[in-house]
Amino acid sequence: MRATRDPRHSHSSVVVATSALVVAGALGGCTGQSSGGGQSGAQTTAAAKSAPTTMWRAEHAGCPTRPAHHAAAGAVLRYDGGCIRLVKRAATFHTAFDATLARAHGEWVVQVDLNKEQTAKFAKATKANVGHVLAIVADGTVLAAPQVEGPITSGRVQIVGTSKKQARHTAELLKAP
Repeated sequence: MRATRDPRHSHSSVVVATSALVVAGALGGCTGQSSGGGQSGAQTTAAAKSAPTTMWRAEHAGCPTRPAHHAAAGAVLRYDGGCIRLVKRAATFHTAFDATLARAHGEWVVQVDLNKEQTAKFAKATKANVGHVLAIVADGTVLAAPQVEGPITSGRVQIVGTSKKQARHTAELLKAP
């Protein structure tokens, strides 16, 4: 499997589904960019998180003068130097993720180990959205928006290619209940 990077985004990275081995740039189901930009001005901490983490079928969109700061169908959120329109909710996660910060192949990564329920929801959402962009949103911030190439069922996911600061922020948002 291969990952493609969208030339419209300067800080692109990919969500990587992992089993026993992580291969840099490989993607077990998705390709795309991650949270290099996020919400401008949204300095959310894990303690302030009030909404569940959600996954949305999404599409790239032009940025309005005032992008939304919340996840809802039709909302346009800032993302990696551009904007993403949330089309249809694919999954909702009410429990915290086991997310850790690491370095792999010279890039900062957020490693996420999914529990059984999260794995089932992630697999169902990616299976239903093959060929579409699937945005992962926490507290109004797009954490990643890869294009789904196939279902991700392994229970291990990485968000790679972000800065150390953004990777830390992403891990904090995912760890918040």
